[in-house]
Amino acid sequence: MIRILLTILCLALARTAPAQDESKALQAFSLAFRHGAQQPPKPVEQRLAAVAQLAGLDSPHTAEAVADAHGRVQAEATALDTERQATNEEMAKLVKGQETVEPRTMPKKEHDRYQVLKDQARTQREQVDALRGLLAALEDRLAGLRRKDSLLWLLGSANNSEARGIVS
Repeated sequence: MIRILLTILCLALARTAPAQDESKALQAFSLAFRHGAQQPPKPVEQRLAAVAQLAGLDSPHTAEAVADAHGRVQAEATALDTERQATNEEMAKLVKGQETVEPRTMPKKEHDRYQVLKDQARTQREQVDALRGLLAALEDRLAGLRRKDSLLWLLGSANNSEARGIVS
């Protein structure tokens, strides 16, 4: 009788362990992607590691967390792309009329500003490229979901504006 009770107890604990592991993994994942006014975004490498920690998890909660992260990263990439475009436009104004001329001639103040903008544009491009790689990793994770309830959650959220970029 005691063996039967112990067996039942072990089976019950074994079934709740994956749910607890999933809960902890999703909580850590969400923390990696959470940022706000006082808290800047975590480095891309740290967020990629958080995506890798979700390997093997497949549930509606996983789908929701990954979709939310995708929306946050997409917004971050769009904002940075807009900044980069403004930087490129300012650079274009500084060299207007000298686009094909090397070496360009301009006053020292404008030349110094151009050099600062050139470095800034390169940094912004590298950051956007890293964010696009992170988006691809998140999309791969969503594409790896196979359970019916996970897929139903994704389909159900297709009308949600946050998930529209992923599903459509």
